[in-house]
Amino acid sequence: MLRPAALAAIVALACLSSLACSSTTQEETPAPKKDSGTDSAADSSEPTDSGTDGDIDSTVPETGDDSTSDTGGSDATDTSTKCDPPAKLCSGVCVDTSIDPTNCGACGFKCTTKEECTGGTCVACEDPKVRCGSKCTNIKDDPLNCGVCGKVCVGDEKCIAGGCSVVCDAGFKKCGTTCVSLVSDKNNCGACGVKCATDEDCISAACEKVCSGGMTKCFGVCVDLATDKDNCSACGKSCGSGGKCTSGVCSCVTGSSLCGGLCVDTSIDPKNCGACGVSCGPGGTCAGGVCTSCGTWTKCSGLCVDTMTDSKNCKTCGTVCSGLTPDCVGGTCVKTAVTYSESFPFGTVSSGSSQCTNWDKFRSSLSASTTYAKITIKGSLDSVGAVCSGSTANTLCQNLRTGTGMTTPVSCGAFSWMTGVGCGPAGVIELTATGSLCACNTGFTVRPCINNNNWGNASSSGATCSGAAQTMTVQCE
Repeated sequence: MLRPAALAAIVALACLSSLACSSTTQEETPAPKKDSGTDSAADSSEPTDSGTDGDIDSTVPETGDDSTSDTGGSDATDTSTKCDPPAKLCSGVCVDTSIDPTNCGACGFKCTTKEECTGGTCVACEDPKVRCGSKCTNIKDDPLNCGVCGKVCVGDEKCIAGGCSVVCDAGFKKCGTTCVSLVSDKNNCGACGVKCATDEDCISAACEKVCSGGMTKCFGVCVDLATDKDNCSACGKSCGSGGKCTSGVCSCVTGSSLCGGLCVDTSIDPKNCGACGVSCGPGGTCAGGVCTSCGTWTKCSGLCVDTMTDSKNCKTCGTVCSGLTPDCVGGTCVKTAVTYSESFPFGTVSSGSSQCTNWDKFRSSLSASTTYAKITIKGSLDSVGAVCSGSTANTLCQNLRTGTGMTTPVSCGAFSWMTGVGCGPAGVIELTATGSLCACNTGFTVRPCINNNNWGNASSSGATCSGAAQTMTVQCE
């Protein structure tokens, strides 16, 4: 038998389908009142339902057996929208009343704009938080709601005190709303907005071409190491003005001689005048293989010599230094100079090599009580080398002894000298006559403990990085 609530539902559906109901029908089928949780009657005029599907009182017309009532639409329920637990259907939409601030705990129960729904209960946002969407948030540091709800910080911006700001880590620079590395970013190379070409890379904050077709980049230029006479088989390995490079091997053209690894014309070269190693001195000139002038040097027995350093012509031509004072320093015969001299191969020299350990021994043998009057960098590629005399020489030698670096170069003997630390492993010190520290350039530089292939060069034309095989010598005297 049908219960009163079911019967009322049937009548209501019938009314809706016919768009009208008679008063007689409404009186015969009174609507059920709010249920307290059991199927009991609302007042004594209605029959009492015991909670089981038993027979109802004879005052309610019987419509037939249960199967006939169900077929006719009794107990009908709208099942077109189903919600998965814990969601509930509110106004035709499935919502989670445990967190929905517009249906918090029950459909239609709204939290205020300063509350969020937590566990079906409206909970006030803790100061200084406000509700954005369904959750309380601090708009002073929320990158998705920065300053106001919905304000989103973009790129590398962070929300700080309610405003979107770009804060970059060390080594990065703010360009627009993004943090970039100016030393390697192709679109911001060296400065914001500086773009490298498609065939360039950003290297050390400068756009440099990317070499292709078997070419190698040497000092920012793409070259063929097999044929380039200034970079023959390796960057900086020069064949000299009178040489040529064939398959990575230097050879001298007719009229040139190989001196210190370079092809030179000994008839005019003031550093190799008439023969390899015969110098006409700084500022001297060579013609027909003979020194026509000695520049700042003095001509003794037909040769240009530095009487301040030449032990066979010390201060004056013919004055020979020997015995306990075999060296000529500042035009005076003195005791033996402190010398470092090592052979360097092409390639890497490790910090544990003899070149490095002997460099440290050389430095430790320098004396604090000695006033050095001259310092020289020379080698197998340049027998004359770079020379500095006077008080600056003593400063440089003492800096090598103590491991002291310089912040600015000093000019001495036509060269710009410096000592420096920080290029390579801790404690490494270099000596240069190029005017710049820890740099890949051309000229005289000695850094035997750098622990890579940039150990230096001892000639005026060679490269200080990836240098050619040679012997380098440093003297303090």
